[in-house]
This record gives sequence, structure tokens and C-alpha cells, in this order.
Amino acid sequence: MITKIAVNSVLKGMSSWVALIITAVALSIVLTLNVALIIAGVSISGEAQQAYVSMGGVALSFTVLTGIASFSLVVSTCLRLQRRDVALWQIAGILPRTALVILLLEVLLVSATSAVIGVLAAIAVWPAYAGFVGHSGLPHSEVLQQNIPTLALIIGVGTTAVVSVLTGIRTSRNVVQTNLVESVRASSAFWGKTPSLPARLLKSITGVALVAGVIAIYLAIGHGKLITDQHKIGDFLTTYPGMGILLCLTFAVIGSPLIRVLAKLTTYLPGNVPHFLASREVIARPSLTTSLVLPISLAAAAVGVMTTWVEKLKDILYTAAGSSDSVSAPPEQMALLLAGPVIAACVSASSIVFATASHRQEDNALLVVSGSTPSAAYIKAVVEVLIYTVISLVCAYVIIVFNEGAMVLALSAGPIPSAPFTLPGLAGVGVVALGMGLTLVMLMVVTLAGFRKQSIMVVLGGK
Repeated sequence: MITKIAVNSVLKGMSSWVALIITAVALSIVLTLNVALIIAGVSISGEAQQAYVSMGGVALSFTVLTGIASFSLVVSTCLRLQRRDVALWQIAGILPRTALVILLLEVLLVSATSAVIGVLAAIAVWPAYAGFVGHSGLPHSEVLQQNIPTLALIIGVGTTAVVSVLTGIRTSRNVVQTNLVESVRASSAFWGKTPSLPARLLKSITGVALVAGVIAIYLAIGHGKLITDQHKIGDFLTTYPGMGILLCLTFAVIGSPLIRVLAKLTTYLPGNVPHFLASREVIARPSLTTSLVLPISLAAAAVGVMTTWVEKLKDILYTAAGSSDSVSAPPEQMALLLAGPVIAACVSASSIVFATASHRQEDNALLVVSGSTPSAAYIKAVVEVLIYTVISLVCAYVIIVFNEGAMVLALSAGPIPSAPFTLPGLAGVGVVALGMGLTLVMLMVVTLAGFRKQSIMVVLGGK
């Protein structure tokens, strides 16, 4: 009986679960390929091994941070979309514990499906990826000529499945414990339950610990000994992307308040009715706004930190030795480093829009029934994406500029006194533009599909 309810619930909410499966498969592929790159390096020795392991390690670090943070938000959003159904189950007489079991069965079913598809997709993508790596300028590795390493599949797909289940358990408990009256409301899918006191304390303690750790490491860098050897300078500057990763992690934990403040500030900008509707929607649904903004902000910050690191290394070597010819960043290798975070963020943002399609269509139908026109809904979608874009750019460049400024101060105080300030490039802007462009396309498709139905029937639930 419970299994049947779980399967029927998955089929009923197919759009949201499909969005989750797509995100899980994308993350599984990216993680698996990054791990496979490290394994390819382990199979050889010398500087070639160091090149592979360094490349794969940095790519995996940014992908894990951006991808898992994004994926967790997608899992949470998809489960929150089940809040109304869970409330109706309990009103009909199903016990909260049984409702929790049903939700967990849904999560396990979707996670298992995602794992199977992820394995097949990674195997299918591997030959093309191995060929790309072979032509990227990295040394030859025999692993690239073989089938995808089984260990990489286990780690990549297994990590995604574990994150899905763990996030599902936490969110499912919150969904079951929410107020039934609030949950039955049509807009309850976007209503955020206030975290419990222990959860808030844990998040606060984690945030304080991360901030303290970041400050301590910057101070430690500033107390380092003077470095003059070019090779040692290059090795030491690997701390630059490392601190960028740590800052992204810190922002993922404590960045939500900044996103909400920026969203609130957009309401004070002058604008017409579509701007009013879009800005109110952004601040009225903080969890959804965070789910859309955070992944793209982290991906843009990761790409910005990496590109600034390359330019920083060039600037320092030029200042120290008068030449930076030894520093190069082939496009293929930059793609290996940065593709993971970008893919994870773009897929996550698009999946969030796709998962919430029916609820957005209800909002647009209600807007039309209230006397507005369909064109207002389209303009509102454009303005909404513009607001998300501005917030994402501010958040991303706060991370990039803060890391650059802090590293310049730390390096100038000790190991590299000649370290100049490197102006961040536009790579982060490109990532935000790509992610939000896909989000806008998805919003337009969802809006168009909604208006193909009768608005009054959508409002009344007769879809």
C-alpha cells in the first residue's frame, strides 16, 4: 500500500522529479569524469602525474562545492513541492510517520533511477571526454584509452545518490512537520518553514567557524617567508584558488541573508507594474530565490577566481622577473577546470524552474483572471530574471573581489611583497549571463505552456 502511494505520487509530480533526475544525472557525470581524470594521473608518474592530479583535484573541488550545493537545493525544492500532497495525506488519516516513509520511498526510487541513468550516461560520455583530454595538452595516460574506471563511477554516482538521500531525509522531516492548514494552501510549495533552533545554531556555529578559518588562513599566508624563486612562487600561489574554494563554501553556508537583502533592495528601484510584481515575487519566496541565485553565483565565483588566479600569476611573475611567458592557460585545460561548476549551476537553475512550472502557471493564470494581460506575465518573467541576474553578479563578484583583495594584502605582507591587485575579468559575467539566459528561456516556455490552458480552469485546479 505504502509503495503504491509512493509510486503514484512520483507519477503525479513527474515534472519535479524529472527535474531532479536530470540534475542528478548531470552532477553524476561531472563528478565521475573529474574523478576519472585524477585516476588517469595516478596511473602515471612524475610531472605528468602532478599535472593530472592537480587539474582533476581543482576541478573536482569546485564541482563538488558548486554541484552539491546546487543539487541539495534542487532536492529540497522538489520535496517542498510535495508539501500540499503530504498535508492531504495526513488530513485523510495517514500518520505523519507513514507520510515520512512514503516521501523517503519516493526519494529512494528517484535516486535509484538517477543512479542507473547516471552510470549509463557517464559510460556513454567517457570516450568523447577522454579524447578531449588527450588533445588538451596534458601528458598521455593509458587510462584514457581504456573503459571508464569503475572506481570513478562508484565515487561519482555514489556521491550524488548519498547527497540525494541525506538531503531528502532532512527535507522530508521538515515537510511532514509543517502546519497542515498552511501546507494545503496552493502557494505552500514556496512557503519556507522556519528552521528549528538547533538547526539555526548549527548553521551559525558552522558559519562562524568558516569565517574564523578563512581569516586565520589569510593571516598565516601573510606571515609566510619571502619567496623569490619563480617555481616556488607558482607553487605557493595555488593557495589562491584554494582560498577561493573556501570562500565559496563559506558563502554557501552564510550567504542567504545577503541574497535576501539584495532582493529586498530591488523593490526600491523605480519601475512599472511588471517590476512591482517581479520584485514582490522575488522577496515573497526567499527559498526559491536562493535556489536560483546561489548555484549560479557560486559557479560564476568559481570561474572568476580561477581566471583571476591565472592573471595574478602572470602579473606577479612579470613584476618579479620581467616575464610571464611560462604561464599559459590553454582553452581546453580551462574548460576541464571550469566546465563542471558551470554545467552543475545551469542545470540546477533550469531544473528549479521546470520543477515549479505548475505553480508558476497558477500564478500567471491568477494574474490574468484578476484583469491583467498575458503580456504582463511575459514582461514580469523578464524583469524577474534581470533581478536574479543582478543579485547573482553582486554575490559572485563579492567573493571574487574579496579573495583578490585579501590575497593581495596577505601576499604583500610577507611572501610576495610585489603582488599587484589584479582586476577581475568578465568570465563571471559570462557564467551568470549563460545561467540566467537558460533560466529566462525556461520561464518563457513555462509561461507559454501555461497560457495554452484556460486560466480560470488553472486557478480552480482543473488543469
